[in-house]
Amino acid sequence: MLVHFLADPMSTNESAPATEGDPLREIALQIYIELVSRVYADPGATPDRPKPQPQILAQMSFKFAEAFLATDLKVNPKAIASRAAAEKAGVNVAEMVMDFEKLGKSR
Repeated sequence: MLVHFLADPMSTNESAPATEGDPLREIALQIYIELVSRVYADPGATPDRPKPQPQILAQMSFKFAEAFLATDLKVNPKAIASRAAAEKAGVNVAEMVMDFEKLGKSR
């Protein structure tokens, strides 16, 4: 995972970041790295056309990642099937009816 690559290799903290496994963050990170490498490698910056700040590129990366994931769930057959399977497997607690009186009675 790319997050571990960016972490300090001398750090002894073995706890995983809270965002590990977040697909939005992982895609945004990949987009951000690509954007930054292209933007800052381009020697074409001029005073009237400055390079964007890294924070702006980070915000753009998350917007692109959100758009990608939203579209992925609409057009990618595997993502559609995966979401449908997760919805079928999920339990809707709001629709559950439990009779606690019967539960407490001995047989």
